[in-house]
Parts: sequence; structure tokens; C-alpha cells
Amino acid sequence: MPDDLGDRLTHSLRTGFIDASVPSDETLRPTLVLNRYPKTKVLSTLVKELSSCDGFLFSVAFITQGGVASLFSALQEASRKGVKGRILTTDYLSFTDPAAIEALCAFPNIQVRVASGSRFHAKGYLFFKDPLHRQASVIIGSANLTQEALSVTREWNVGLSMLQGGSFLAQLESEFQDAWDEAIEVSEAWLAHYRQIYQTFHRDVDQNANPPSTFTPNHMQQEALVALAGLRAQGKRKALVISATGTGKTFLCAFDVKAVNPRRMLFIVHRSTIIADAIKTFQAVFGSDISVSVVGDGSRETDSRFVFAMVQTLNHPEVLRRFSPDAFQYIVIDEVHHSGAETYQRVMQYFHPDFWLGMTATPQRTDGYDIYRFFDHTVAYEIQLSNALEEGMLCPFHYWGISDFTVDGQEVSEVSDFRYLVADERIVRIRQMILRYRLGNPEPRGLIFCSRNEEARELARKLDAPDMRVLSLCGSDDTAVREKAIERLKAPKTDPDHLDYLVTVDIFNEGVDIPCVNQIVMLRPTTSAIVFIQQLGRGLRLYPGKQFVSVVDFIGNYQHNYLIPVALFGDHSYEKEVMRKLVIEGSLAINGVSTVDFDHIAKERILQAVNQGGYTASRQLAAWYADVKQRCGRVPMMMDFETLNAVSPLLLIAHCKAKERSYPAYVRTVDPASFDPPFTKAHWQSLAFFATALASGKRPYEALLVKRVLDGELMVDIASIKAEVQKRYGYEPSDRSVEGACNVLSDQFFKEQDRTKFGNIRYLQRQGAMVRPTTQFLDLLSEPMYRSCVSDVVAFSLAQFAKKDLHLRREGDFVLYERYTRQDACRLLGWGKDLTSTIYGYLIDYKKTRTCPVFVTYAKDSGKISASVDYQDRFESEEVFSWYTRHGVRANSKEPVAIRSGGIRMLLFVKKSDDEGSEFYYLGDMTLMEDQEETMPGKNGEALPVVHMRFRMRDPVSDAIYAYLCDTTKWNATNVAG
Repeated sequence: MPDDLGDRLTHSLRTGFIDASVPSDETLRPTLVLNRYPKTKVLSTLVKELSSCDGFLFSVAFITQGGVASLFSALQEASRKGVKGRILTTDYLSFTDPAAIEALCAFPNIQVRVASGSRFHAKGYLFFKDPLHRQASVIIGSANLTQEALSVTREWNVGLSMLQGGSFLAQLESEFQDAWDEAIEVSEAWLAHYRQIYQTFHRDVDQNANPPSTFTPNHMQQEALVALAGLRAQGKRKALVISATGTGKTFLCAFDVKAVNPRRMLFIVHRSTIIADAIKTFQAVFGSDISVSVVGDGSRETDSRFVFAMVQTLNHPEVLRRFSPDAFQYIVIDEVHHSGAETYQRVMQYFHPDFWLGMTATPQRTDGYDIYRFFDHTVAYEIQLSNALEEGMLCPFHYWGISDFTVDGQEVSEVSDFRYLVADERIVRIRQMILRYRLGNPEPRGLIFCSRNEEARELARKLDAPDMRVLSLCGSDDTAVREKAIERLKAPKTDPDHLDYLVTVDIFNEGVDIPCVNQIVMLRPTTSAIVFIQQLGRGLRLYPGKQFVSVVDFIGNYQHNYLIPVALFGDHSYEKEVMRKLVIEGSLAINGVSTVDFDHIAKERILQAVNQGGYTASRQLAAWYADVKQRCGRVPMMMDFETLNAVSPLLLIAHCKAKERSYPAYVRTVDPASFDPPFTKAHWQSLAFFATALASGKRPYEALLVKRVLDGELMVDIASIKAEVQKRYGYEPSDRSVEGACNVLSDQFFKEQDRTKFGNIRYLQRQGAMVRPTTQFLDLLSEPMYRSCVSDVVAFSLAQFAKKDLHLRREGDFVLYERYTRQDACRLLGWGKDLTSTIYGYLIDYKKTRTCPVFVTYAKDSGKISASVDYQDRFESEEVFSWYTRHGVRANSKEPVAIRSGGIRMLLFVKKSDDEGSEFYYLGDMTLMEDQEETMPGKNGEALPVVHMRFRMRDPVSDAIYAYLCDTTKWNATNVAG
């Protein structure tokens, strides 16, 4: 493949337009730029181009605040680097948002002009790639600068690379310049005038819109209603509905009550503010003339068909006695996670309805109370935050995780002195960031969450100004004060008593709906994913005119920063690999228009917390286990954790002692009263083997072979395993792969000490083209609990494999960007033996497989390793990797000669640092471009021979992984500035 840029581009164009078999630089090929979650988004392509360009031109018919918010971090980074850009849009139909134009004009490096009228409809993004603009790339198609076009709608855009000498680039620049010269330059006067036109137009549109005359359940509510009806048909009298904040739990309840049509219904709440909203919801569903009574806040009405009661009043014996125990056929407990309190228990023990419905967004309890038990462990339906966002039930969010300020060299942490939290320098940064992430919104309505009441009061005092009206609310403020403050927050900007922001601690976590809130500011450590979601949820209510909620999270040096990806992305497995992937991918990991951006320091802080793994402490793991057990109502199996999107049982397994590392061993340790099976030593050793060989689901063959035995097959045709893989996963495995699995189950792969640890048990033995279970394995399977445990680990293993992105699968069952240990590589390459101890940086199998896995730790700590092993392995680009053999190797040595011959398969595995543990990202296969003998210093400064090789990656490394691995800058928290 040529190295000259022009020749590389020529080959890439030939591949794209004439002959797909022509090898070429994939990064230069013409491509379709699409929204195809989870593979790609138009947004991710634009972010990549902005990160590497030296100048840009955007020509887009329409721009919205959400579109600017989606690209905001990338535009900020371009501004920081001094990259200049011009953006051309139109005022046609008053669609382009003046707030979006204002936000763009605030960038000193960006000029904005507006083409007036209906004759401008161009959509293209042009990026120049070096200071002299000799190379460029363009994305032309249908995508406007809106959050929908950048993330979810079906857009067709073509991405092309070109050089300065080509006529196409000249045409693009000429056309843009012509349109630019005809367009209006944005000034303050023009913007003020356009804002009036925009507001008038959209006010008229909103007023002419026809609101629905009746309320009907949405898609997810319909599914929940069917599930509830099905449970009652089975004779169930209790059920839980778990539904994310803002997803219409009360409407769902009202629809279900209407379906059941009870003579009387009781709706129990813990705050008076909820009652008024609940009554309005029931009136919307049943009609405004329904018979309603209220028990609480001084009212004692009890005779109506629909009774809404505060538990604090209802629980008093004299109040309960006004009702017979069977007075209500249908009873609802709102925010049922509070039901462990004595007030609720008294009420729940008194009444005997035909049906109990519990509703909550957060069933997990910190006091150990099992809310599932009362509801017979019956969960009718669950609507998670990610599901609700995908269904359009909630307002999308744009989240920015930014590094908190450092005062006098002191990082903000959980134990920061009060004086640091309210220092003037920090207040300046907070104000700056709040204003920046308003994105020109003329009507900000925000909630600011902090850690302490005194901090809230002082922050409000110092932030309050004519351009930012701020008030604090604390737990000691009574209901009247809170309601007045909320009304002021809801008030329009024209009201002299309006507020822009309320500063509070935890009083708005739940039970308060302020749909107009469009900005959330977090100035406290994330110590609970539940609280994070509750506070985020305050801004997710749909509201007329609200496109999205802006979320600004100030991330200090907090111990529990690992909870941020858990809360934002909704994956509760707590697997380091998964959390890293989510943080690295950011917005691409979210299905929908919401975005997630972390600045450099904030990202490093989160990844550091993930790597430190504070969440794997014994107490935390036991709490997660107890929660799943409560939900199941029995000792959970590994698959229960998978089904319930709970913590990965692999973390529980890793917590066991090395000699008996399995999920059953963990359960026996943490829950001996519930699980004490009659296992022999061989049973425990065997389960440790299966946990090691199967549980992570690196490939499916071992699990499928064992599953056949569990299903009763005494002779398994190896060819049938290949056929089953083809049917299940859409590919045919190699003979070597399936043979390798047979080898593992025949007790041939692991080292002697591991085989001894696993009991020297042989599970399968070969008979020609068949394998059969050994007598030893069949004897073990005669114990029912053991059989159940093996079946469970097999199912879990197959579930883990099924989650892999198999279109990224490569030869030997490696999947791009999945993580593998050296032992995994030996096994998947079919080496027959575990040679981990002899691999070090790389090892060539010259005879059987002719493969060479290369393992690289990218960010080495130079202070801890000697110069003689400090190899400067690095990426030159997404396609080129520079690598050194071990010292002492010359150009004519056996290793480089074999690699140079092209007969050795080179596989690259990389991890960023040793903090990530023993697993490496598989980044694909490599082909040698060139090599030369060089020298490197030895321990005593002597010159040692080494061969420097440059490889071309068969698959260019993904943008997110490439940026993550190559950013080896050490952040210095004492230098954090605004």
C-alpha cells in the first residue's frame, strides 16, 4: 500500500467507487455517514473531524439549541486550539433557534451568517486538515445541525476526502463563498429582531396546535397494563411497577384503576405536594367530576370513591378506624420504597384490598427492608431511564462532566473545608460554567444541588445577581416557603419576582415535579447512582418549548466517581471493562439524542475511580447480592443477575479465594444459612474450573459442548456444534476453535498447578468425530444442586457471548475492542497449552498455528521500569503501529525473519496502563510495512540491538479507543482552571 497521500487517496477512491477488493487506506475511502446506534452517529463523525481539523465551514439550513449542545464540547475544544470556522444557516420558516445562533456567536473563533428566505437549503460540513489547507474532508447530505439529525433520524450523508489540487474542493469553497457573501452578518440588532420574529412565530404555532382531547396510555404503559391484567388473571393480588422518574407512573396507575373499575380506591403518598398532582391525573383519565376525598394537611374526608391520603395522617389509629379493612378494592402506594417505615407498615397491615399496587423509581433500600416481600416478589413491569428516553417519554439531556475548581492547591473532595467550597475563585468558575452551558437560553430555570445546607445558602448569596436570580432552599424550610420558591422559578422572566435557579441539598430528589426545569447543576459528589438519577430526573419532564435539559456536573477528586457512568448509561454490571467503554464512547453509548461529554480531567478522574475498583469491597458486593436475593425471593443464580441488569456475578466470583473461585463458593461464604449444598471437594474444584473456563463467555464452544451433556447427549458430534454456532450466531467456527474447546474440557490446556487446583477432572473424551462425557463428569452431575450450578454457568456464559458485537469478530474468535488476558489468547489461538508465563510482550508459535500475539502497555511508568525494557511502542495513526522486538534481536534473527516472510499472523493487544489489570483490548491483526535494526540503551547504558517494525492495522482503530489509548497526558489537578 503506498505511503504518498495522493496515491493513498487514489487507491481509496478506487476501492470505494470501482473495486471493493482493492486494498487501501480505510480512513480516506468514501463512506456513508449515518445514524446507526450503537455503531455510529453523524455526531461522532463530526466530533472526530472537528478534533483533527485546522479550519471548518458549515453550511446548514437549520440549527437548533439541541444541535449546538450536541457539538458544544467539540466546538469548545476547537476554540481552545484556535481553529477558525464559519457557519452559514438560514432564517427560513423561523426554524433556526436564535439561542443557538447566540451560542455559536459566543465562540471567538466562529463567524456566523444567515441566508434570508427559502432559497437556501444546503447541508454540508467541510473540514481542512493541515495549516495550509492542502487536505480536506467533507460530509454532504441531509443532516441539519439539530440533535435529531446528528443522532437518531435516518440521514444519508456521504463523507469524502480530497486534496487542494482537486476541482471538487475548489467548487465547494467557491459555492460556500458565494453564499457567504450574499448572507447577512449576525449582529446584536439583527439577533434581537430575529428573536422577536422567532418567538411570535412559535407562540402562534403552539397556540394553534390541537391538544389531545383524551388521554391514552403510551406504548410502554400499554405493555405494563397488559402485564398487570395478566398477573390478576393468574390470581395475583399484589404487584410492583418500577418506572423511571417522569415516565407517568400516576397515569399508568389511573389507567389500570379504570380497567379494574373498583368500587373504591385508596392512593397513599408521603408528601402533600403529590396529592394535588395525583388528583389532576385521575381527573384527566376519569373526568373532572369524579368523587375525590383527601386525608392529610388538615383534611379528614373519607367518603368518596377516590381517596388520596398522606401516610403520616392515615396511619393514626383513629383515622384508620374510620375505614373498614376491606373498604378499598384497589390500594396504591406511591414511592413505595418508603414503605419500610412504621407509618406505612401500620397501614399495610390494616387494609385487605383485592389488589395492591406499589410504584417506585428506586426499589433499592439502604435500611435493609425488603419491599419485594410484601408484594410477593412480583414485578409487573419495569421502565428504565434509557427505555423511557428511547420512547420519547422524557426530555433528552445534554450532560457535561467538567473538572471542579482547585483552590490554593486543594482539590474539591468529600472532605473539603467549607471555605474551599464557597471560595470566590470557585464561585467565579461555577458562574462561568452555568452561563456557558445555558447555550444562550433566554429563560433558564435551574436546580443546583450541593452537599450542605450552609453551602447552599452561601452559594445562593454569592451567585445571586441581576443576570442570575438565585435562592437557596433547605430541609428546614416549610412547605409554604418551598411552594413559593417553586412558583417563582416557574415564573416568566418578565415577572420581577422570578428566579433563575434554586440551590438545594436533597429536598428535590423525589416527589416534586417542576416540568419547566431546563438546567441541572451538580455541585456535590456522586455517592449514589439512585440519587444521581433522582436529581437528573428533576429536569427530564416534558414541557412545551423545552428541547432538552442541560446538565452540568462538577467532578472533583471524589471516591465514588465510578457511579457516574453507572447512573448515566444505566448499566449496573459494575464491570470495569463495561464502565471504561461507556466513559470512552460517551454520546455514542446512548441510544437517542442525549449526549454525554467529559472534559479531559473529569474523564481521567472517573477512569481512575473505575480502575481503583472501590465498589468491589466485601460490604458492597454483599449488599448487591442481598438486593438481588430480595427481588428473586430466593437464593439467586448467576442468570438472575443478568436478567435483572444487576451487578455482574463475575465480580462476586473474583472476590472468592483463588482456590475455590466460583459463584456458588461466593454464595456459600456470604449466605451460608441459605446455601449449604452437599458438595464434595471435587464438586467445588469443578465449579472453579467452569467459572474460569466458561463464565466470561469469551467464546461459546465449551459452553455448548457442556450444554449438550446436560441435555442428555452421551455422544456429541463435533460437526453438530459447528452447525449450532452457525444457527445461533451466524458464522461457522473453524475446526481448530472447536478442537481447542474439546482440548480445554479434556483437561489438557491449563498448566499443571491449575489442573491440580481444578481437581484434575476430565470432562470429555474424544472418539473419532465424536466426544462423550467421562464417567467422572457424569458422576458429578448426579448431584442435583451441582448440575443446576453447572447449567447456570453455561447459560451465563452463552449470554455473555451473545452480547458481543459479532460483526467485529475476527479469525480465532477474537472480537475487536473486547478485552482478553494472555491466557485467553493462548486458548482462542488454539495453542493447546497455556503458555502465559512465557509470553511477556509477545510469543511466536512457529509450528502449529503460526501466530504471534503482541501485548503492549501503552502508558508505561518510566520511573518504574528500566531503560532496557522501555520500548517506545506507539500508534502513528489509527492505521499504523510502531513496535519494537525485545532487545538482543537483530534484523537477521529468527523472529523478524519469520514475521518478514508474511507467514506469521500478528495480533495486537493493548491496554492503556497496568491500572487496568491483566486484560488487553484486541485491536486487530497487523501486516508488516517495513522494519530496521536499531539500538536501545541497556541497564548499564550499553547499546543493545533491537528491530523496529512498522505495521499497518487491518482494521483502523476506532476513534474512541484510539483517543483513549493515545492520550497519555498526566492530568495535574492543582492546575485546573476555568
